[in-house]
Amino acid sequence: MTDCLTAEDAARYRAGELASLDDLQRIDSHLAGCERCRAAVRAGNDASALARQIVSRVGDSTCLDFDTRARWVDGESDAAEREVVESHIAFCGPCAEDVAALRSFKEELSREPARIARHSGSGLWEWIRGGIGAPAYRWPLALGGAVAAACLGGLFVYAALTRTTVQESQNIRRQVAAARTESANARRTLALAQDQVKRLETKLGQSEQEKSALQQTARSATTKAQELERRFALLNGSSTNEPHSPPTRLALTLKDAGGEVGLDQRGMLSGVPTLRPDQRGALAAALKSGRVMVSKQIAALVGKGGTLMGPAAPGPFRLFGPIGTASADDRPTLKWQPLPGATGYTVTIVDDLEHSEAATGTVTASSDGTVSWKPTVPLPGGRVYRWFVAAHKDGAEVQSPTRSDPPARFLVLERAHAESVQRNLAGAGRSHLARGMAYFTAGLLDEAEGEFQALVRMNPNSTVVKRLLDSVRAVRATPHHQ
Repeated sequence: MTDCLTAEDAARYRAGELASLDDLQRIDSHLAGCERCRAAVRAGNDASALARQIVSRVGDSTCLDFDTRARWVDGESDAAEREVVESHIAFCGPCAEDVAALRSFKEELSREPARIARHSGSGLWEWIRGGIGAPAYRWPLALGGAVAAACLGGLFVYAALTRTTVQESQNIRRQVAAARTESANARRTLALAQDQVKRLETKLGQSEQEKSALQQTARSATTKAQELERRFALLNGSSTNEPHSPPTRLALTLKDAGGEVGLDQRGMLSGVPTLRPDQRGALAAALKSGRVMVSKQIAALVGKGGTLMGPAAPGPFRLFGPIGTASADDRPTLKWQPLPGATGYTVTIVDDLEHSEAATGTVTASSDGTVSWKPTVPLPGGRVYRWFVAAHKDGAEVQSPTRSDPPARFLVLERAHAESVQRNLAGAGRSHLARGMAYFTAGLLDEAEGEFQALVRMNPNSTVVKRLLDSVRAVRATPHHQ
């Protein structure tokens, strides 16, 4: 035949990718009369493609075409085609009825062997097509076939359009329902978020009110304390000016950054900043005794291990701090002495109560006199921590402190306590004596030691100031028990 299928038409027909219904009808009509093209199409099919080519498509429904049913009834189908046909008629009633009708028709024709024998060379169905194509039947059958094809095509188109419209309508309804569900969920989420915002705003307003009330109370307490101190000073001055009162002598005088500090024989301070009565009493007691009392936080810290590891603690290399002290910074800087030959260090901080790792990090080797590291995450306040450093040297780790050495511990102050320390420092002004006592009371031994060292430099001949500094340093080296 001159109008045989091209390779592209055959491939698109096998893949079920024809552009229009007209192309499908044209190729089906051609394949019905061209055994060569049918063989070519079958030769390029796999099982799934063969299943697509041997069915006619109308919308989403699939049924067997006439040639496929005829080959199966005649026993001319190959294995793949037989499997497809038998699987299809097992669930498709119309195709099963058509196959049964073809079988019955074949059986009726088989009762006339003489007539069938004359056409056996061309095959049963080719003989039937030949008879139908005779001149006596051509025009009526052609006209009837055309009318039937037109009706059938119209029905197919109507069914396809109807099914497509129904499916599109169903898809739209599903999309609308999904959109409504998402909208309802979004509204519920928005309502919850708005409710949470209102609650947070209410809590924020209450917190602001409480903060304002506390600030007002603090201001009132400060005013009252200042008034009491003024009255006390007036009373003290009037009592010393009585005719029969002997003049008050200063038992001790010190140079300080804010001026001269005096302590009289009755234990009254002069030349110090405006402090609370308890702070003034602590300063007076420290100057009288030449020592400062260890804070409760540090006493509890030392009591956990019996012996507190100080700055000069043993080990393969020395840890500088923080050790045996409190820290107002929730990300304290850890410092240690470099180990000769080390290529790097691993630092680990452990929660002393829960025995769990709180922070860890690595540091490259340094030729400086001190190596330092700072945690990347804040440590929870009000907790005691211990830390150690592992130096990497010659493919091995050298840890300090060792397991037999006392642990290196420090305390992180709670936020409220750290803020209180800052307020006390603001009241102490530039006074090294007052600032040192504020630091020591909070357990910040490193900072307290620094203030007392400055005080010693200003009073190099004062044994009292040297004893204050020695008492701070003794806390790290002397065991304490609760």
